[in-house]
Amino acid sequence: MAFSAYVDINPADEQQFFKTLSAQDRFSYSRLKKKTGLFSRHKKFLLKSKSLLPQIAETWATLSQAEKDQWTAVGVYCGLNGWRTYVAEMSIRLKMGLSTDFVPSIYHQSWFGHIAISSPASEIKIAQYHPASYYVRHKVAGVKGLYEPIAVNEPMSLPLQIGISYKSDLVASGATQIARFYANVRSSYQGIDRENIIEIPFSAIADWNIVTATISSTLGYVIGYTLYIEIFGYTGDLYFDNVKATHSSVNWIRDKQCSDINASFSNTYYQVPKNWVALELPSGAVYDSDYLDFI
Repeated sequence: MAFSAYVDINPADEQQFFKTLSAQDRFSYSRLKKKTGLFSRHKKFLLKSKSLLPQIAETWATLSQAEKDQWTAVGVYCGLNGWRTYVAEMSIRLKMGLSTDFVPSIYHQSWFGHIAISSPASEIKIAQYHPASYYVRHKVAGVKGLYEPIAVNEPMSLPLQIGISYKSDLVASGATQIARFYANVRSSYQGIDRENIIEIPFSAIADWNIVTATISSTLGYVIGYTLYIEIFGYTGDLYFDNVKATHSSVNWIRDKQCSDINASFSNTYYQVPKNWVALELPSGAVYDSDYLDFI
């Protein structure tokens, strides 16, 4: 097998070169791969048999227009159109062997965040950092399995609105109880850094609901903010989805739909921070993305 450290392509040959080859993961082990050409009838049949899209398309076709409109309305909450929202939900349900007779919910779509606390633990605290600039891992469009780190500049301006959709089933443990989603907005005034807290308290027992809170001003200029989900003095479960931190007309939350809230990135993406970092995670407390039919 031939190895090369660098390839200098004649501009006149670039189109032909990239017609048959494409870049693979260039961050961990740079290499080129052959593009898949024409598929045989047998290979097309195998690919179709592995895909869930034909089955999902069949069930989608059986829906009434009113039902499709309902999926479209729900898609607004996760930033997808009705069809893509339906595909995301049904692909999970089919893989898990669940019924496709499902009514969409404005509170959660496909995966959602799940915090579970059991004895001996009675607390958990996770955070998402939002400095002025940071990196995210971004999927390269049109290339299978290829990601790249992208620098994000987040110029902070108020008002900041935080919001979350949640369901809770918590049991008090101990004398002090705290359950909340909050933002610590850092500002500077006359050379002194100040903390400005905006919070959404969680009820111990609550069915799915959507809650928001807004901070419109601080003393001094804003430096940045950090988001926290904190539970103290409880055992039980908290489910959440559609998290938002909106300012400058943009929702800056990473992993808005809670697809993988406990994602870990390899050394290749060492500069990419975790979506949610555990600050307090005693034995018995876990947090991850989940899908449960009964909620």
